[in-house]
Amino acid sequence: MHIDCDNMHLFFELFIKYKIVILEYYNIVILLLNPAEKKRRKEIEAQKDRL
Repeated sequence: MHIDCDNMHLFFELFIKYKIVILEYYNIVILLLNPAEKKRRKEIEAQKDRL
């Protein structure tokens, strides 16, 4: 099977987009499973707001 460069480029673009989506979902799942992590993240956000 021949794969040309355009298809590879498209594949990598999709991969990068989906990687970002997967990371977002991963963060959400961690927050749902771990209330302590959620609290810690809220504190970090609060610190960012103060800066």
